[in-house]
Amino acid sequence: MVSPLAGRRATARDVAERAGRSLSTVSLVINGKDRGRVAAATRDRVLAAAAELGYQLNTTASALARGERDSVGFVSPDPTNPFFSMVLEGLAPNVGSGLAVTVLMPERGDDYDLATVQRALAGNLAGLILASPGTRLLDNFVPTCPTVILDAGGSAGTVPSIDLDVRSAARDLADYLVGRGVPSTKGVL
Repeated sequence: MVSPLAGRRATARDVAERAGRSLSTVSLVINGKDRGRVAAATRDRVLAAAAELGYQLNTTASALARGERDSVGFVSPDPTNPFFSMVLEGLAPNVGSGLAVTVLMPERGDDYDLATVQRALAGNLAGLILASPGTRLLDNFVPTCPTVILDAGGSAGTVPSIDLDVRSAARDLADYLVGRGVPSTKGVL
């Protein structure tokens, strides 16, 4: 059902007003904590108002109110880049069963800026990964949750960082294979 509230999402306050009940009563009913605390008629009235307005519980707002964190943010200039895709592929199954990975990227394929990072931080983050941020961004960035900088080329300042050196890893791999008797193809390309 589409909310009759001029195109905006219905809030718990809207439900309270429609039902003629307090916000705390609506919260008890919507969160299933009304048993023994709210009369059945009041419960039905709140649920009817919620249905009329098309109200859906905002799980992120609820988690924030409870002080719970539900995701790790990954901000990247282009998460479709094969390198970032592989990082995400390794990250997603390893962040823990109670967390999701939230991917944010700038609009129009530009490098991301502080506004993009602030959008990420407005979410319900347990942690944040900033992939290949620019130096200007890092000069003005103040972390508000555990944060790691990925591939900043050593310019992460005081924020913990890791640079994944794919060239060096490939060189080590080639050296290992050559050491095991695989003929070198150096200079063939």
